[in-house]
Amino acid sequence: MSKTRFRTAAVIGTGMMGPGIAATLALGGVRVTVLSRTEENATKGMDAARAQLSATASTFHAHSTKPSKRWIWSSSRRLKTWI
Repeated sequence: MSKTRFRTAAVIGTGMMGPGIAATLALGGVRVTVLSRTEENATKGMDAARAQLSATASTFHAHSTKPSKRWIWSSSRRLKTWI
């Protein structure tokens, strides 16, 4: 079996699980498109995904008082929405 790694993914929905899945994929270096039915839900979903990135950064960078803004920014750059 080939060990080809995928580089892009789509997450359908911005409900309870979608933003977390998108954030996890982005942390793994995957470019993620989050699909939502409305602009309002897309905004809420992206805010939730960015909050997840920040929480994860806090966990990984527990030795410092603030998570690395560059680390959060580079991961959040991999997120985009499509309505």
